[in-house]
Amino acid sequence: MATQVTVNAGQGSTQVTVITGEGSTSYKVEAGSRGPTGATGATGATGATGATGAQGDRAGLKYTFDTNTSPGSPSPGHLKFNSATLSAVTRISIRDTDIDGTDTSALLALIDDSTSTIKARVVIRSNSNADTSHFNFLVTSVTDEGNHHHINGTFVSGSAFANNEAVTFEFYATGDKGDQGDTGATGATGDTSVIPIETVSTTTRTVTPSDVGKKLRLTNASGCAITIQLNATAPFTLGHILYFRRVTGAGVPTIASNGVTINNSKLTSIFEGDDFALQNVGVDTFDFT
Repeated sequence: MATQVTVNAGQGSTQVTVITGEGSTSYKVEAGSRGPTGATGATGATGATGATGAQGDRAGLKYTFDTNTSPGSPSPGHLKFNSATLSAVTRISIRDTDIDGTDTSALLALIDDSTSTIKARVVIRSNSNADTSHFNFLVTSVTDEGNHHHINGTFVSGSAFANNEAVTFEFYATGDKGDQGDTGATGATGDTSVIPIETVSTTTRTVTPSDVGKKLRLTNASGCAITIQLNATAPFTLGHILYFRRVTGAGVPTIASNGVTINNSKLTSIFEGDDFALQNVGVDTFDFT
C-alpha cells in the first residue's frame, strides 16, 4: 500500500495530508513558539592596521613663500623678503590673506602693539615635518600697505626656503615696556679741590703733616732721599696720604731708615714719570701705594 504525504504551509500552522490506498487523512500541525536568543559569539580577531594618515599642518598662519625680493605687494596667500641674503633681510612683506583666503589683516596689525623697542618675534617655518627650514626675526615696526603689511626688523637666524614652498607664519608679541623706576639717591659730592704741587729739586726732603694733600715732584737727576718725620715730633693722622711723582730724568728716590716702617715698598720699581703715595696706617707706619 502506497502512502503519499502532502504538506500545505499556512500562516501560523502547517496542514499535513496523508493519502493511502483507502483514502486520505488530514492533520493540522500548529507552529511552536520562538525559542530564546542564543548567546553572543566570541569576539573576532583584530583587523590589520590601517595606512598612516596624511601630515597635518604645523601651527601658524599658512602661506606660500615667494623668492621675489621686489618691494611690491606679494600675491594672495604669499609672503616674501626684501633680500635673498637672509642676514640682510630687514623687511617681510606679507599679504593680508593666507592660502585659504582668510583675512589676516587684523592679526598682522597686532604685531607692533607693544610699547617696547622690540615689538615681537616672528618665526616662519616650512610646513613639512621633514623640512627644518626656518626664519627667526625681531620686529621693530609694522606698516599697513593696503592689501599687505610690511614687517620691519632685524634677522636673528634661519635657513633658506624654496620658491613656492608652503610655510607657516607665527609671531610672539613682546610685553609692554615697564614703568620707569624711582630716581636713585644722590651720590656723594666728588672731590673738587685743587691738589697743590711742589717741585723738589734737592737730593733730600723731610716730609711732615703739612705736606699731606699736596704732590711733591722729585726732579733731581741723582734722586732724592725722603725722610718722614717721626710721630713723636709731629704725628700724622691715620689715613693721611703723601703724594709723590718721579719726573722724567729724575733719579730713583729712597726713604731714610729713621724708625719709620714702609709696608710693601716698591721704590726701586718706580719708573720715570710714575706716581706713588705713602698712606699712614699706624704710628710711624705707612703703606706704599
